[in-house]
Amino acid sequence: MKFVELHVVQNLPPSALNRDDTGRPKAVVWGGVERVRISSQAQKRATRLLFRELALVPEEERAVRTRRVEALLEGALGGLKEEERKPLLKALFQALGLKLKEEKGALLSEYLLFLGEKEARALAEAALRHKEALLAFAKAREEAEDKKKRKAGSGELPKEALEDLKRAFGVSLEVALFGRMIADLEDQGMDGALSVAHAVGTTADPVDEDYFTALDDLVRGQGAAGMIEARGFAAGTVYRYAVLDLGELSDLVGKERALLGAKALLKAFPLALPGGARRAFAHYGEPEFVLVRVGEGLPRNLAKAFARPVEANGEDPALASARRLLAYMDRLDRVYGKPRSEGLGAVSLFDEPLPVPLYEGFDRLTEEVLGWAERLL
Repeated sequence: MKFVELHVVQNLPPSALNRDDTGRPKAVVWGGVERVRISSQAQKRATRLLFRELALVPEEERAVRTRRVEALLEGALGGLKEEERKPLLKALFQALGLKLKEEKGALLSEYLLFLGEKEARALAEAALRHKEALLAFAKAREEAEDKKKRKAGSGELPKEALEDLKRAFGVSLEVALFGRMIADLEDQGMDGALSVAHAVGTTADPVDEDYFTALDDLVRGQGAAGMIEARGFAAGTVYRYAVLDLGELSDLVGKERALLGAKALLKAFPLALPGGARRAFAHYGEPEFVLVRVGEGLPRNLAKAFARPVEANGEDPALASARRLLAYMDRLDRVYGKPRSEGLGAVSLFDEPLPVPLYEGFDRLTEEVLGWAERLL
């Protein structure tokens, strides 16, 4: 595999940025102690949202995850009135093997679909090109009395029309990065070139409870509490890991777009934290340490460096974690051999030196990494 790896060590202030079904911050017991955990999917979504916020990916390369297919395609359907639009959309998705249902006047797919914005427009345009064939197909299907008639050829969409509809499923950069699954259209699914691990605490970080009251401003004295509540939160140091299969991404979208995806990932992932309870905890902040490795071979998630929790003993726990991480990476390289590496570099907020090439700023490291990635491809 030709890969770009990101290893991030970050101190988290008190926060509840990623919670379970009980509202408690997600955690894991590992090495006999409870640790903070941030799910893979929460980090991926935060990364994708930063692509937009920081304008890292052009509009035509973005994708939308939604069940609201009518809202997604409406603008590209040439201003069709509702009485024309709904039957056409139902016929379109029926032809593709996907079911729509109407809820509160809106057409929804059975499950979330991840479509590039350019793909959505292409799908709508293909539907308009084959409008008559689609409506005739839907009517014939409706009139078919049983499955035997359908098997006999009743209500089949012309092959060239169906192929044109399926061609509308291109590959936007975001879909190529994050992947998609369409259970009823397996040939349009893909795994995606980006893998993101669940972030895990490097230190022992038990979840705590914030007991609080909301006071009624118009009531004085002891009866002023209008609400009493408790909310879980945690603070700690986490290790986050993502790896981009650069070769696969290049195969999917071409070298130039693959490098654009790598740049977007480098800019966004280190900053991408889920926004859960952000108004209550304001957990904004950059990571203390980011290590990037570009190479060929088997990528290495270094989370096992923290199977035994870090004990900072008065030192910055992120610094102690970064040292542990680098020592473990060096040990793996000595025992199992290094992957064929194009480059290795890091940025750090620490004054103390670390045994890795350090860059003054993250923009400079990003430029260097993209050069390594281009040579690798």
